[in-house]
Amino acid sequence: MSSEAIPSPESREEAPFEVLGKISIMRHGATEYTEQYPDLTDLGVEQVRAQARNLKEKIDPEKEDAFIASSPSPRARGSAEI
Repeated sequence: MSSEAIPSPESREEAPFEVLGKISIMRHGATEYTEQYPDLTDLGVEQVRAQARNLKEKIDPEKEDAFIASSPSPRARGSAEI
């Protein structure tokens, strides 16, 4: 075992990593279990819209690209379309 001390993160001149991007994961909004999909409730639609606004405020279009990837499930696609 080496007796050499491991430098603390504060003492390093450069960060040991590079931030390559950000990923945000969101689940669909509130639902009612019905035969119709997507079965988002009015609350679920507002939840999705509120999260979308929140995420939009955090994206700098001058520096970052943004896109939405969704599973093919009807609830997820319904939320992604909002």
